[in-house]
Amino acid sequence: MSGSFGAQTQALATAASAFQSQADPILQQAQRLETVKGTAQTTGRDYAAEGDAYHEVITGPLNTVVRSFGETCLKVSAALTQSRQGYEGAEASGSAALRSAGGQSQ
Repeated sequence: MSGSFGAQTQALATAASAFQSQADPILQQAQRLETVKGTAQTTGRDYAAEGDAYHEVITGPLNTVVRSFGETCLKVSAALTQSRQGYEGAEASGSAALRSAGGQSQ
């Protein structure tokens, strides 16, 4: 049928998979940020005593942003998957309705 409208469910599946595959590496990076420690080498000899405070100030907000990004990737993946399933269900239902009404469906 030319000129028909339809959702590109395979494109939704591909996008969902892309977001899903990136979530774990992003969340792993957030975990790595938790292991960064302030030492005389990383904060300077005069600031070694404040290493934990520097660690929290620098990596705390960054960890929050990175973790949030990873979690959002998972949410976007789930939403795309749900949309794909909804479109597929609506398409199947519409095709069944056309068949029962005597029409043709692709």
